[in-house]
Amino acid sequence: MPSIVSTDDDGKICPRYGWPAQYVTPTREISDALRGWRKEAIRGREEFMFLQKNVQDREAAKFLKECANREMKRQRACTLMIPWFGEPDRNQTPERPIMWPLELVHELDEIANRIVMDFG
Repeated sequence: MPSIVSTDDDGKICPRYGWPAQYVTPTREISDALRGWRKEAIRGREEFMFLQKNVQDREAAKFLKECANREMKRQRACTLMIPWFGEPDRNQTPERPIMWPLELVHELDEIANRIVMDFG
């Protein structure tokens, strides 16, 4: 669900994120799964960064950097969703889903689909 039409604080029309998992009942299992998926994304990013530093081919290094960036976006998507399904991380202020960055749409949808399929 890429985006929905909404208005900003000034009343101007702007695209916002429409979250498909917002109607799933929050449970401890979902919160735990999000934390696990976030850890996987962190590990994946670290592995891609390690490989990127040790590869000689410039194109391969560029590809590995893109993979590492994708894992970072997955990590951010999980972090944004955690407060909506359980206790937020320390010092984390929950952000309304409609305010989540549109540059994370693909990753947010991917994680939301996993939630809906596994827990919905």
